[in-house]
Amino acid sequence: MNRWGWLSALALIGLVGCAGSADVRYGTPKIKFSQMQKMVGKWAMLGEDGKPMPGSALESRFSAGGSAIVETIFPGEPHEMVSVYHTDGSQILMTHYCALGNAPVMRLEPESDENTWVFHCHGEGTNFHKNDTHMAHGQITWIDENRFRSEWTTSVDGVLGESIQFEMVRIE
Repeated sequence: MNRWGWLSALALIGLVGCAGSADVRYGTPKIKFSQMQKMVGKWAMLGEDGKPMPGSALESRFSAGGSAIVETIFPGEPHEMVSVYHTDGSQILMTHYCALGNAPVMRLEPESDENTWVFHCHGEGTNFHKNDTHMAHGQITWIDENRFRSEWTTSVDGVLGESIQFEMVRIE
């Protein structure tokens, strides 16, 4: 092999090595973010009778070239809210644009796995102070690909307050 052949081989090894490093650094969040694609679709809330309530209570879609999932909660209603899920370096973040007029940023916590996603606000966000009422904790538990349970807890005066729980079923 001549000098150019060796240089080309070393350059190729360097590129593959860099790609491998990027996969290690970003591999876990991308794997988890790719698992989040199952939330894309339209969802109805299950009533107390276990049957889907009329209409769509939640709609999720890819945006930003597939790098974000935009979730619209209670679409078209006066209390409509939007949450945006995306990666940031080695973590997955969710910004919740709340009907309270604030936007807490929550991180996907390390104890999360492919079936249980735990989000927690560590005080980051906009339009609120640490002791203001804001969404502070959430957990999504997948029952199967077409059904999940969700629990979201507010923080009031710096203390976790009431939780709201609901079950969703895919309608589209």
